[in-house]
Amino acid sequence: MNSSVQKLVVVALMTCLPATYAQQSQQSNKQRKPPIATKPIVTPEALPDVPPYSGQARYISGETVQTSGENLRQTWHVREPKSEVINWYKQALSGAGWTITSASRGSVMGKKKDSVVMIVVNEIPLADHYRSEIMIQYSRN
Repeated sequence: MNSSVQKLVVVALMTCLPATYAQQSQQSNKQRKPPIATKPIVTPEALPDVPPYSGQARYISGETVQTSGENLRQTWHVREPKSEVINWYKQALSGAGWTITSASRGSVMGKKKDSVVMIVVNEIPLADHYRSEIMIQYSRN
């Protein structure tokens, strides 16, 4: 390849590469989705078909997630130990017509029609003698 052709190739690459990079960058920006919007829930909302915990529970926080369908997340503190809470939810969900799809020592998942619920329990020492934290995630399409 003679030197004039080499110079032409270098110039072409130098002018094309920045444009190609900018085009790829614009496409990448278009493909990014906006962050999921949430809205706080100040007072607890009843979750459809999910039995409310029957032990001593105190509502801590919650939020709705702005996506298609209904998506809620709530956090509660309870006085009972984790194993007791998990066993209660397994029985209560089954009794309310939920199919238990997964269960472990710290969580329970259930499915009913077009709804899914996941309950995660962590045993943590709290200053006010509450013993466990429950996080409930509920979704219905």
